[in-house]
Amino acid sequence: IMLRAKVIDWGSKPFRVFDCWFKDKSFQKVVRECWTSNQPRGWGGFALKVKLKRLKEALKVWNRDHYGDTLKKVQQIEADLNRLEDASSTRQLTQQEMTAHKNLQEELW
Repeated sequence: IMLRAKVIDWGSKPFRVFDCWFKDKSFQKVVRECWTSNQPRGWGGFALKVKLKRLKEALKVWNRDHYGDTLKKVQQIEADLNRLEDASSTRQLTQQEMTAHKNLQEELW
């Protein structure tokens, strides 16, 4: 069933939001505090632009502080997995190493 035949281009998005953020209680607090604390002067369009810009910066800082650098985390997990897989090619892994391998795979995916 086709509900929409025409694609509407709404333009660029002011910033990216991940679904997992909405489940985090501190996300709502950051948004609420940023949105209510900033009351720029000027006409409505300008005020909205300034508020969105400030919110974008606040969310960048919050994401980095709350979730950390995800790229570095992924690279570290991959390095640990490679180290364990290299070890498994030369010897049998201990139970502790096998558990660590399984946990790293789960964390990665």
